[in-house]
Amino acid sequence: NVRRVRVAHLATARASDATNCTASTTLTLTVDGPTRAIVVGAPATGGDGVFSASVTAPTPFEMPPVSDGVSSDTFTYSLTGSDSAGCATSTDAATFTYQRVGSCAVLITAVPATSDSDGDPGDGTTTATATLNLVVLAHAQTISLSSATVNFGATHQLTATGFLGPGTITYDVLERGTASGCQINGAHEVRASTVGTCLVQVHIGADGTYAAATSNVATVDFLVVTQSLSLSSGRVKFAGSWPLHAFGYHGDAAVTYRVVGATATGCSIDAANVLTAAGAGTCRVTASMAAKGNYSSATSNVATIIFDRAPVLPKLVIKNSPVPAPPRPKLPPTVSMSVASFAEGSYLLSAPLAAQVNAIAARVSAKKYHVVDLTSYTDNVFTPAFNLALNAQRASAVRAQLLADLAARHVTGVRVVVVTTPTRYVFTSRSNVSATGRAYNRRVVATLFAY
Repeated sequence: NVRRVRVAHLATARASDATNCTASTTLTLTVDGPTRAIVVGAPATGGDGVFSASVTAPTPFEMPPVSDGVSSDTFTYSLTGSDSAGCATSTDAATFTYQRVGSCAVLITAVPATSDSDGDPGDGTTTATATLNLVVLAHAQTISLSSATVNFGATHQLTATGFLGPGTITYDVLERGTASGCQINGAHEVRASTVGTCLVQVHIGADGTYAAATSNVATVDFLVVTQSLSLSSGRVKFAGSWPLHAFGYHGDAAVTYRVVGATATGCSIDAANVLTAAGAGTCRVTASMAAKGNYSSATSNVATIIFDRAPVLPKLVIKNSPVPAPPRPKLPPTVSMSVASFAEGSYLLSAPLAAQVNAIAARVSAKKYHVVDLTSYTDNVFTPAFNLALNAQRASAVRAQLLADLAARHVTGVRVVVVTTPTRYVFTSRSNVSATGRAYNRRVVATLFAY
């Protein structure tokens, strides 16, 4: 540092005698402090006492190198002016933190040393100041959304990941998808009304620290539903028929049936999907349906339908006897007994219904019947498909109970057969118009044969 020196000449008189004087000179030195300015290093920019620097939230800002050309000076830092970013200083006042995006100003003060290193009092420097304006920028962030594959009819939960801030998150459906009716509900679940792809995106809003962000475009593929098709096996009396009825599927495509094997002759299916055979044996049948709309194609199991042989009565043979053969014993007449009435839509055997089944078992035991055919009927409350399945369940329930009751009576050799379930109502059509008529129709009819 260059210091300017001012010299003052002072004259003093010293008398050696009364007539002769001499003069001497005393020098007085005055030292002026140097003129200087504070400089703030990178990343700050500026000059003439005003600097600026940018920082990204929420990273703290550490004061860059500061100098004023005087090595003995120290520096203090303090906040000044408005504090829109919520700035705060560390304990050493050299690190600054902030609560949100904005700006704040730091006053930098150079403090002169109180004494030189050689012990002289003070270094003669003057106090200097500068201002550093901190601009707090929003922190960039990302947000992501994963793609997914689900079956049609299901929903997919959308979950955003990878974001940092607490901003408001919103999900949107883009209009470029191939599925129709893509929607997102309040629980952030996406669904569609047809098979295809929904395009979705998530957005997070800006907050005091983090910038807004928009995700990638995610795909939610709604696939065709794989469906199944089932076909029941059964047994038919000689010369009877078996209506084919597949179940377990969801689509509305037409169901077709075909014979895939047989030991019986003349197995055929008519336009009403009724199976018949020209002789005794088995017909093996399968069902299939084509893909349509949101559902896949399907093929059922192979069902086996048994067509019983015609009963053969024993022949009476008389050898070498002039005496006429005794008359054949009179067989008990064929009789029908009903189990009614089932509860609407139910196949469960209540106590009164079970008592009626037990009465049938008593009749079979007392009259020595050998064959019991069970035919089930119902009302028209539900759909034909549901009623056909319900009829089969009611007939199976009666058959199981009847066999148990016969076993309890030690009756053997009785064949209990569930025969073809009618495809139309055999009672009067007007019987279903009243509750009494419908109750009458909800029954299983047992036909008792002696052969």
